[in-house]
Amino acid sequence: MFSNDVRMLGHSGLVARAAFCIAQKTGNMDPAFAHACGLFHDIAKLRLPKEKMYKHPLLGHAIMKDAGRPDIAKICLTHSFPNKNASEYILFYCKGDVVEAEAIRQKLKDVEYDFAVQLIQLCDKISGHDRYLTIEQKRAFYLKKYGFAADFIDRIYDDFFEIKRVVDSLIGEDLYAFLNIE
Repeated sequence: MFSNDVRMLGHSGLVARAAFCIAQKTGNMDPAFAHACGLFHDIAKLRLPKEKMYKHPLLGHAIMKDAGRPDIAKICLTHSFPNKNASEYILFYCKGDVVEAEAIRQKLKDVEYDFAVQLIQLCDKISGHDRYLTIEQKRAFYLKKYGFAADFIDRIYDDFFEIKRVVDSLIGEDLYAFLNIE
């Protein structure tokens, strides 16, 4: 478990760094808040066994709400779901756990996807455990890991590419060049 904790903390550090740099460059949100969102987006992974990691968005939401941080709770809930209406993807993400998927779908229904949500979604997608990756590289990794491609996964990746296009425009350059991603 310890090595997974270190990997998760490395990942969260990369998300936080990217979010901070982008927020600082765009001026669209407080860089310190962006950094905190990046650090805490996966907080619940420290409490779950590997086979239950799909439960981390709801648990993280609860942890941060209990800590008095509903702003970061929203990030914990949304960071894995660039399209809150993608029910098929949510069920896939929840490994067929219909109860968990429905609970996530219900909570997402009323959430506004603002810049903070989209920024952490993107930073999470491009952050590995020890380095940044392109969205294309991350997609290829997941295709290899799960061994198939589904239309709904392609649509989810289209959503990540759209967020990247927005961020590229806001920072005035390609995100990959900005973060030195090769």
